[in-house]
Amino acid sequence: MDAMTNLKAFVATARTGSFSRAARELGVAPSVVTKRVGQLEHEIRRSLFVRSTRRVELTDAGRRFLPRVRALISDFEDTFATMRRPRKHLEGHIRIKSPTTLTVTRLGGLFGGFQSAHPLVSMEVVLIDGPVNPIEEGYDVAIGAFAPTFPDVVDVPLCPLRRVVCAAPAYLNRRGHPKHPRNLVTQDCLVFTPSGTVWDFTGPQGPISVEVRPRFASNDGQLLVAAAVEGNGIGLLSRYACAAPLRDGRLVPVLPDYAVPDMLIKAVVPEAKIDQPVLRALLAWLAERLAPATAPELDGEPASTCPPAG
Repeated sequence: MDAMTNLKAFVATARTGSFSRAARELGVAPSVVTKRVGQLEHEIRRSLFVRSTRRVELTDAGRRFLPRVRALISDFEDTFATMRRPRKHLEGHIRIKSPTTLTVTRLGGLFGGFQSAHPLVSMEVVLIDGPVNPIEEGYDVAIGAFAPTFPDVVDVPLCPLRRVVCAAPAYLNRRGHPKHPRNLVTQDCLVFTPSGTVWDFTGPQGPISVEVRPRFASNDGQLLVAAAVEGNGIGLLSRYACAAPLRDGRLVPVLPDYAVPDMLIKAVVPEAKIDQPVLRALLAWLAERLAPATAPELDGEPASTCPPAG
C-alpha cells in the first residue's frame, strides 16, 4: 500500500505542478507529499522531478513513467472496487481517448447513455485527433480511424467511416471543377492533419494517389467543413461531418467518378485489459449503436433517421 500511496503522490504532483497543490488534492500536508515522492525516487534510484522555488517539473524519466503509473493506479483502483462490491452491477473506471468531432456529434451521447445504463461506471474522456498508443498514454480505450496499430493492443472494429471530396459551388465557379484527381495539385485543398496530404482514389484505371497542397489544415473536422462552406478550398471530409451542407447545397461533391476508400472507426485496447467486463460492455454498446443500420448519419444520411441511441 505504501508503494501505491507514493505513486499517487507522484501522479498528483505531476498533474498540479506543485507539492502544495498536490497535498491539498490528496488531503495531506505538503511535507507528506514531498516525503512520498522522495521515497519513490529513492526506491527506483531516479529523479522524477526537477525542483525549483516556483514549480516542480517532470524529468525525462518522470515523463516516461507517468502514463504507465496512471494505468497501474487505474487497474489497482478498478480491482479494489470490484472486490469491495458484490458483482451484481457493471462497475469500474474507463479512461478513453476519442476524436473531437465524432465525439461531439455522436459518441458523447453514447458515452452518456452507457453511464445511464450502468450507474457504477465512471469515465474520463480526452478529446485527441490522431492515433494514440493507449498503453504508453495510460488509456483503457483509444478510439480513432487510423491504420497504425501498436504492440500488445487489440483492435476492435466499430463501424466504417465514409468520406467525400467536396467544395462550395462558389469555389468551383471561381477555380474550376477538377476532372481528374491529379488536377487537385493546382487547387487549394483543406487537409485533415492526422491523415496527411496524400489523398487516395480508385478510378476506372485503378488506384490513384495524389499529394495535395494544403491551403488550410486542421486536426478538427468541423473547422475543415466550415472552411469548405466558406469557399476556401476542396476538402476530403467525413460524410457525417458535412452531411448537412451537402444536403442543402452549400457543398457539392467533387470528382464523383473517383471513389475515396472508406476508413474504419476502431477501438484500440491494451491486450491486458480486453477481458475486463466493463470494457467489453462499452465496446459492444458502441459497436451496436454505430452500426450503419442504427447510425445512418455516419454514412452521410440525415441524423433524424437514426433511432434513439439509448
